[in-house]
Amino acid sequence: MKKWTGIILSIVFCLSAAAQVQDPQSFFGFRPGSDYKLAGWEEIVTYFHLLDDAFEEVQVRELGKSTQENDFIMVVISSAENMQRLDEIRSISRRLSDARMSEAQAERLAEEGKIVVLITCSLHATEVGAAQASPELVHHLVTADTPENRSILENVVFLLVPSFNPDGLIMVKEWYDAHLETAFEGSSMPWLYHLYVGHDNNRDACMLTQAESRLVNRVLYHDWLPQVYLDMHQMGNSGARIFVPPFIDPLNPNTDPLIVWENALFGNRMAMDLNARGKKGVGTSHAFTSWWEGAFLMNAWWHNTVGLLTELASCRIATPVFQTMEDLRGGRRGMAEYAKLVNFPDPWPGGWWRLRDIVEYDLIAARSVLKLAAQDRETLLYNRFLMGKNALKAGAENPPYAYVIPTGQRDRASASRLVQVLLEGGVEVHRARSDFRADEVPYDQGAYVVLMEQSFRSWAKDILEPQAYPDIREFDGQTKVTASRPGARLVPGSGPACARSTYDETGTCARSPRDPDPALDGLHRPSTGRWWDVDSSFRIVQFAKVAGLAWPSNGRQVSGVNGPFQIAHIGGRELLYGSHCESVKNGLGSGFDDLDHVVTSAYSLRVKDQEAVILHEKRVVPVQVGQEALGQVGGERLGVGHHRNGTYLDGGLRENGTF
Repeated sequence: MKKWTGIILSIVFCLSAAAQVQDPQSFFGFRPGSDYKLAGWEEIVTYFHLLDDAFEEVQVRELGKSTQENDFIMVVISSAENMQRLDEIRSISRRLSDARMSEAQAERLAEEGKIVVLITCSLHATEVGAAQASPELVHHLVTADTPENRSILENVVFLLVPSFNPDGLIMVKEWYDAHLETAFEGSSMPWLYHLYVGHDNNRDACMLTQAESRLVNRVLYHDWLPQVYLDMHQMGNSGARIFVPPFIDPLNPNTDPLIVWENALFGNRMAMDLNARGKKGVGTSHAFTSWWEGAFLMNAWWHNTVGLLTELASCRIATPVFQTMEDLRGGRRGMAEYAKLVNFPDPWPGGWWRLRDIVEYDLIAARSVLKLAAQDRETLLYNRFLMGKNALKAGAENPPYAYVIPTGQRDRASASRLVQVLLEGGVEVHRARSDFRADEVPYDQGAYVVLMEQSFRSWAKDILEPQAYPDIREFDGQTKVTASRPGARLVPGSGPACARSTYDETGTCARSPRDPDPALDGLHRPSTGRWWDVDSSFRIVQFAKVAGLAWPSNGRQVSGVNGPFQIAHIGGRELLYGSHCESVKNGLGSGFDDLDHVVTSAYSLRVKDQEAVILHEKRVVPVQVGQEALGQVGGERLGVGHHRNGTYLDGGLRENGTF
C-alpha cells in the first residue's frame, strides 16, 4: 500500500508541476518557429529557469559569461534519480574515456553508467531554428509521460546548450525585429554576429580563442566527456532540406573506425525517423568533411566522442520563402543533381519553407539521437572504452611514441601556446624534472613530453604531425599539402623519449618501445591545469587591447633581471610588461619602485609589493603575493605553484576561485 501511495503522490506532484509551468507557446506568446517571430535570449533563459524551478528533472547551470557578458547556460535533463548521482555518472564517463582498466571493469561501468549526450544549438547566430526549438524539446521531455520519454530520462543525461552564441542571437533578433516590413527584412546584419570572429566561431575548436569555445570545450573534454555530441546548424536552401551524417571522403586516418560506424548509425536513424514523420528532402553523405578537426562536432571525433551534425535549409531568419523545383539543385560533392538518389531518396518538391519547418525537423532529429542513445546505452558506453583502449594500444606499439617540445627555443610564446592548446584539448602533457637525453640529443629540465600512449592519442597526433591531405579533385591519395602549425619547435620521436633535432625530421629510434627508458624516470604528469612559465607578453598586450585599454608602443624602458622591460600607460597607471616570472617576487632590478603594476609573462601583476593579480581576458583577479593559488578542476582541488624564483599563476583562474 505504501508503494502505491508513493507512486500516486509522485504522479500528482508531476502533474502539479506541469500545470504550474506554461508551455512554450503560452510563455512566449507564439508557437516557436512562427512566421516573423523570434524568442529572445533573456526570455529563453527565463523559461529554462522556470522549468528548473518546477521539475527535479531539469537543472540550469551557468557555465560562465559570453564574450559580451551575457549568460551562457547549459541545461541538464535526466530522471530525478539520475540527478541525484550526477557526480557518479560524470566519474564513470571520465573513467571509460581514460580506458586504463580491464574489459571486465569497463563492462561493469557501462552497465552502471548513463550515456551523456550534449546538444548545442545555433552556434551561427542567424541559424536560429535550433535555439527556438530548444524550449519545446525540453518541455515535452519532462511533461509528456510516454514510454519513449521515460526511457530517455532513465538512460540519458542530456546536456543542452540552447545557444552557443547568445550575443549573436541577441543581435540577430534586434536586427530582424527592427527591419520587419521593410526592404531589409530577413537581411544580414552589416556587422559580425560574434564580436570578434563572426561565422568563424566554428573554426575555433582547436585554438579556443573565444570565451564560448572554452566553455563548451571544458564540458566536452574535462567536466562531462559526453559519448554523443550533436551540433545543430542551418545551411543554404537550394538543395536538401536537411543534412544528417554520414559525411564524405576523404576520411582522416587518425579517426577510430567506431566513430565512423556510430556516425552512420545515428545519421541513418535520424534520416529514418524524419522520413517516417513525413519530412522530405533528407540527405546524407554529401558536402560535409570527414577530415578537419577545426569545427566543434568534428573535433569530438579525435576525442572518441561521436560528433553529429544537422544542417537545415534556411529561410530568411523567421520570414518564410517560397521555392519551386527550378530553385532547387544539386552540384555539391556527393549530390551531383537534385534527384532521387541512394543518399537522397525522397526529394522535397518545393513550396513554402518556414522557420516552423526548421524547428520541427530539428525536434525530430534531436529526439531521434536521444532515443537511440537511450536504447543502445551500454553498447555506446563500452565503445567509448574500446576507442580509448585502441588509442592506448596504438600509442604503445606504433610510432611516433612521443613528441618533445623543448623549452629553450626562439619562439617560446608559441611553445607555451601549443602546450596550452594540448592541455585544453584534454591531452596529457608531461614535463621533465631533470635533464635527459634521447637518441643522443640532450634536453633540458622542463621540456614538455607528449606520450602517445593515451586515450586522446588521435587528437594529439593530428595536431602535432604534418598532414597529408589528398587532392579531392582527383582523390587518388597521392597529392599532398603540408599543414602549418604554431611556430614552436616540435620533436617527434619513434620511441617514448626518442628525439630529432628539428620538428619535421623523421626516423626510427634504436630503442624498442617496450624497453625500459631511464629518461622517463625524470618525467611527471602534471595536475590538470595549464603551464605559463614561458614568455606570454604578446598575449598580455592583446588581452589589454581586447579590454579596450590603450597600449602605447613608445613607453619608457627600465632594466631588470631579464630586461629591458617596456613601460606603458593604461587607465592612468604605469604598467610594465616584459620577460620572465622571476620578476613577480624577487630580483626586480632597478626602476620599478614607482610603478603601480608590473605585468610579467605569467599574466601576473605586482601592486606596490602588496598583491599579485591575474589578467584573464577582461577580468583582474587578486591573489596575495607568495600565496599559492588554489583552484577547482574537474572536482579536484589543486595548487598552482611556484616557478623558479617567482610565483606563477594559472591563466584560467576565475573570480570565483575555480578554473
